[in-house]
Amino acid sequence: MTKEIARRFIQLFCILHVLAALGLFATLSFDSEAHHCLGPLGMQPRCLTVNRVNPPSTLPLRSCPLVTLAFPVQSVSLIVELTSAGRSTMKCPHCQRQTSPQSENCRFCGAVIPPAQYLLEELGILEDLAPSTPRKPVSQAREDGSYHRMATLGDRFIAFGLDCIFLSGIFAIVDAWAFMRWGIVDGAELKLTLASLLVAESLNSAVLFLYLWVLEASFGATLGKAMVGIRVVRTMDCNPFSAFAIRNLLRIVDGLGFYLMGAVIAGCSKIHRRLGDICANTAVIEEDFGYGVKIATGLLWVGMIAAAVWFVPRICRSNPAIPSPFLNQVVIRVGLSEKSAYFTVATLRADLQLAPGRQ
Repeated sequence: MTKEIARRFIQLFCILHVLAALGLFATLSFDSEAHHCLGPLGMQPRCLTVNRVNPPSTLPLRSCPLVTLAFPVQSVSLIVELTSAGRSTMKCPHCQRQTSPQSENCRFCGAVIPPAQYLLEELGILEDLAPSTPRKPVSQAREDGSYHRMATLGDRFIAFGLDCIFLSGIFAIVDAWAFMRWGIVDGAELKLTLASLLVAESLNSAVLFLYLWVLEASFGATLGKAMVGIRVVRTMDCNPFSAFAIRNLLRIVDGLGFYLMGAVIAGCSKIHRRLGDICANTAVIEEDFGYGVKIATGLLWVGMIAAAVWFVPRICRSNPAIPSPFLNQVVIRVGLSEKSAYFTVATLRADLQLAPGRQ
């Protein structure tokens, strides 16, 4: 009899424990007023508070993916309160730097952080979802509410070099015409007067400014930028022609020391903006123009070099010199002597000895 009473008492004790556990589970379950999502073992629960009101139908939601709502999201307003019990920071999935778990964008790279990213790190499954190779920090700028990857200084210098080669073909044609018109040809010697140099430099400056200004204001990119895959955009709503005119006029300052000034200013800027970009409210971003645009710009680039090679000798043979009554002082002399080719600027002379077969 004693054993039977003891067995009955143990069964009753177990039933009471089960009922107590069910009651505790019921207090932690989700109801219409408050839901609780338990974190990992040893962590305090994170609380999601839900209030029934009539707010706008679309609201930003950053909640635990394990929570299942018992009513449509369109009819409620979600007020998410995240308590950081054991962790105050989390890793950004893009640049792998520490940032706040409540932030929607990384404060270092500006990339969008997926909802509940902190839970992946706390549950220990972040390494499985991370990319196999670490990604480089992405610099981004906002234009019309969207993010873009900023162009690197290396890409910008390559694009500028391609533009300079393209423009050198135009400059060669313009300079040959100006030197033959306002210079003096004396046998095997070409004398460049002050008038010819001023005309050539004025035309070169006008061609350079118009090339950069018109193409950037109309298409956002020159031929070199299109081949590399970068584009100039405005960071504020303003007239494109006035903004890009300011940007290119300030190349006079940025170009000091073979663009050393512009490189230093752009290197100190978070989004790689030189002085012209800062004053004109512009930035240079990466852009995928497509293979068709790149092939077309490449053909134009090669075509200009070929045109310069074909036109310059014909201009030198056909254009007679026109003596100028003003600014006719000879500044530069270029010619051939019996044993050397020489180049003279004022009183400075440089001689290049010719091979024996050329004498």
